[in-house]
Amino acid sequence: MAAQRGGGDGEETIKVVVRVRPFNAMEKKQKCKCVLTMDGPNSTLEHPATGKSQVFTFDRSYWSVDPKSPNYASQETVFEDVGAWLLQSALKGFNTSLFAYGQTGSGKTYSIVGYGEDVGIVPRLMALL
Repeated sequence: MAAQRGGGDGEETIKVVVRVRPFNAMEKKQKCKCVLTMDGPNSTLEHPATGKSQVFTFDRSYWSVDPKSPNYASQETVFEDVGAWLLQSALKGFNTSLFAYGQTGSGKTYSIVGYGEDVGIVPRLMALL
């Protein structure tokens, strides 16, 4: 749930988003199966052994597993939705921060900093400043 500003303008002060990264080389080699699907704000996790599913809802869910997928979220897409909002909020005088949390290897650095030419949120923010 997002907190609301006191001014009543309806803009969130906290956004919670989740992103699933592409499989790495080891996961591809081991032919791992992705047990997560995403649609808008919903992330559905399927237990690999039982097949039972559980849906989690966030402000936004970003699917970045397969660039050929119609709902693929590129670094630019994530920046346009998250980074641009942070920048606009900061320019309006609000304190902003970007917090990435997750297990080692889950894609935090990829989303925030990027890799090679595929730059993340922070380098894109800095380029606009």
